[in-house]
Amino acid sequence: MFPIFKKELSGFLYSLIAYIVIGVFLVGVGLPVWVFPETSVIESGYADLSVLFSLAPYVFMFLIPAITMRSFAEEKKMGTLELLFTKPLTDWQIILGKYLASFVLMAFAVLPTIVYYFSVRQLGNPVGNIDTPGVIGSYVGLILLGGVFCSIGIFASAISTNQIVSFLMAALLCFVIYYGFDSLAQLSFFGNAALMVKQFGILYHYDSLGKGLIDSRDVVYFFSVVGLMLVFTKTALSSRFSDLTGLSAFRLRDLLGLNVVGDWLLLFNSLMAIVIINQLASFYFFRIDLTEEGRYTIKPQTVELLKDLDDDVYVEVFLEGDLNPGFTRVRNFTREMLEEFRVYSNNKIKYTFTNPETAASQTARNEFISSLAQKGINPLNVVDNRNGQRSEKLVFPGALISYGGFETGVTFLKGSTGRGNPQEVLNQAIEDVEFELANAIQKLVATQQIKIGWVIGHGELDSLQTASVVSAMLEQYQVIKLNLSETKLMDAYDLLIIAKPTSKFSLSDLYKLDQYIMKRGKVIFFIDRLDASMEHASDENYFAVPYDINLDDMLFRYGVRINPDLVQDVSSVKYPVVTGQANGRPQITPIEWPFFPLVNHYSNHPATRNLDASVFKFVSSMDTIKSAGIKKTPLIFTSQYSRVLAAPVSVSAASLRAELKPENFQAGPKPLGYLLEGSFPSLFKNRFKPEGVDEKGFKESSLPTKLIVISDGDLVRNEINSQTGEPSPLGYDPVFNVTFANKDLVLNLVSYLINENGIINARSKEIKIRPLDKNKILVDKVYWQAVNLVMPVLIIIGIGIFLNYWRNRKYSSKFSNTKLINVPMNRQPIND
Repeated sequence: MFPIFKKELSGFLYSLIAYIVIGVFLVGVGLPVWVFPETSVIESGYADLSVLFSLAPYVFMFLIPAITMRSFAEEKKMGTLELLFTKPLTDWQIILGKYLASFVLMAFAVLPTIVYYFSVRQLGNPVGNIDTPGVIGSYVGLILLGGVFCSIGIFASAISTNQIVSFLMAALLCFVIYYGFDSLAQLSFFGNAALMVKQFGILYHYDSLGKGLIDSRDVVYFFSVVGLMLVFTKTALSSRFSDLTGLSAFRLRDLLGLNVVGDWLLLFNSLMAIVIINQLASFYFFRIDLTEEGRYTIKPQTVELLKDLDDDVYVEVFLEGDLNPGFTRVRNFTREMLEEFRVYSNNKIKYTFTNPETAASQTARNEFISSLAQKGINPLNVVDNRNGQRSEKLVFPGALISYGGFETGVTFLKGSTGRGNPQEVLNQAIEDVEFELANAIQKLVATQQIKIGWVIGHGELDSLQTASVVSAMLEQYQVIKLNLSETKLMDAYDLLIIAKPTSKFSLSDLYKLDQYIMKRGKVIFFIDRLDASMEHASDENYFAVPYDINLDDMLFRYGVRINPDLVQDVSSVKYPVVTGQANGRPQITPIEWPFFPLVNHYSNHPATRNLDASVFKFVSSMDTIKSAGIKKTPLIFTSQYSRVLAAPVSVSAASLRAELKPENFQAGPKPLGYLLEGSFPSLFKNRFKPEGVDEKGFKESSLPTKLIVISDGDLVRNEINSQTGEPSPLGYDPVFNVTFANKDLVLNLVSYLINENGIINARSKEIKIRPLDKNKILVDKVYWQAVNLVMPVLIIIGIGIFLNYWRNRKYSSKFSNTKLINVPMNRQPIND
């Protein structure tokens, strides 16, 4: 095999046509990757090479047939094929030698594109900000694809006697097997039938490999196609000799040791083996995510959810059409994540991408947009500047998910209130795609009724004030009002919520609550420490004083304290306040209201990570107390520009104006909420028990459990529309028509406490932003384009010059070391 391999390799590398073909390939790849604005890496704004690995297969369709076209076709044309088979080499040694030579030549052609990697690495912001393991994985996929195309080219050369015909046949076969099955599935098949047809094509299997995700099924498929094509090649070569007639043909066949029947049996057996191996691979497979941050690795909880689906889930995503690079990135990642969902759900996830703006008429378009808004998918007006031209476009960053006759809307981009730059906002949306999709599916498929007790009887918020958050929780949970004084058995509740109590808890109620926690019960406390209200903010003599709700000792024993004060923050929302009279009417002006902090500083915890800003109202500072066996995790913070006012606190708009000076807000970030985990001591340990309670089974310490304490009771309170009397969405600001993330925050806290190992963990996914350095591109754009177009070609030319120099030196050296011996032809006899 090695002599054939060496002959083929040297025959190509020492010919001018080889470097012309490879040079054309490099230019054909370099132009779309670096120059054409529609596909250029520079125009995308991100440090990745995905465009290379998506376009290279189409250029391969011409490069590889050019490499392989002379393998057998030239031998036939020159009449040396029969002579080749008379050598002491087996058929497989000849075929594999030629295949491996073409494979190495293909890899040799791809090698100079590594210049692209180093260029993007230098253009990254900061330098080196590129996913190197992911790029390596993508190159592995590209090389495997090239190996498949090489086997197709070898087969095309084996069935032709003309190099041009071989080239055209190989290019056509590569295109059909790569893209043809996918097109056929889209045009003629639907559902599972379409998916089955796609699986015959290379494109279906290259999609994962080309982005750095190694799937064992795709690798098995690629090797299967290579093996099958090489078996076809052997059968085709044997069939050519079977066409000879007469005795000489039989003698030649015997001489060459050809067994045509055996080759056809080999082909049949190979087909059967490939079918069996690929079937086994579809049942027993593994996926290796080579990307640096595990971009395509979904959480085990999501995998379990998908594997347990009983019916098909239909997902319609509305991110389609002409999108800017940022939203294109969101769309591509959403498609990739849905593909992962499809794989692990055993094809029960069906997804499509739709452009809402393709409606037949403006009226139909408006109706469609309105229907999406009713399902929670609101459009964003995105302003884009491309090549100095400003354009506006409505983008719908959401999806509609249907299951079992029910549907729910999902929004990937929650908003940008209080967030960072647009790139960070879009990146956070990408990080949350898995959670948003999985959480929506879980809502639709959930059959287990989880009970949440909403504690009442202590002046808590009423039903209308909490209608928004309760309505959202009812989509997943059973929410039941719970009066502690009237309830004896609380074990059936998975979680209790205490929302802004204003009156005192009796000892009996405290005992029941305490023992519920001792039995591994979970509670969220939304507590206002001071009685502060906007109803009296216009009164100059109004002071907020502490509530007496009798929960301080319990929380202190559990390791946390809500201080009797109010926190002000420079980062706050505006509130309409009466500032005077005009024409006999009160003059209302929105002013900065630091009593309403706009909180956008969260811990890196699954319940709070990547949340948009939430608005707090009359919130107090918190401290922790040393308590053995209890872990205390701060979840929410003010900004660093805050201050703390001890009770009694003047809550007056008039006095506030004079005090809003930057030097007064230097207290630093203050924690506003804590997650408490561990074994809690009972409040009634070593104390007398309240009269009338059931002391049977009293526990002095709890089983391991979790509590959350938030120092703002209004976090769960929605506004009431003054005109209709209907509740507004939680977090909605009617003054500026903005909805903050209060509802998302509360629902995440609930989800985490109910099942800390559940879908909520998908929120811990972290994907790095990998932007390009805009200043470098602006100054040196032409330079980098020239480098990446010229340098790979120069590398190939340099290698060619070196190889030919080395070859000439080698043979000239051999010739110079050869000694010539002169033999005298006319020897004279010696005379005596």
